[in-house]
Amino acid sequence: MKFAAKITKMGDGSSKIKATAEVNFEGGFKVTGLKVCQGSKGLFLGMPSNSFTNSNGEKKYIDIFYPTTKEARDALTKEVISKYKAELSQTQEQVQSECEVPTPPDPDWGEPGFEDGFEDFIDAPSM
Repeated sequence: MKFAAKITKMGDGSSKIKATAEVNFEGGFKVTGLKVCQGSKGLFLGMPSNSFTNSNGEKKYIDIFYPTTKEARDALTKEVISKYKAELSQTQEQVQSECEVPTPPDPDWGEPGFEDGFEDFIDAPSM
């Protein structure tokens, strides 16, 4: 199964959700709402889900899209997280380049020998 992942939104850094993504499948399907999350063991991929309240008043979540094999889950996770890391790296490089202070140009002191004209001016008798 071939698919292409795309990061649709980067998180602000304060949330456990680091980014959201979408995946286009070669067979003509698109899935949105995947989440790159930070867990205690590192990054993981959260599937799109709907929430509901059960009869006990507890809020529950049910995935509306999910891989049915370990291999498919691993491939999907690897693709989305690699896109996230690439996007994060690109964003960090952009911020770094914007923060660099450019080297000022060498001062332009004019044509060589211009100082000689001032000597004549200083040595000239005053009126």
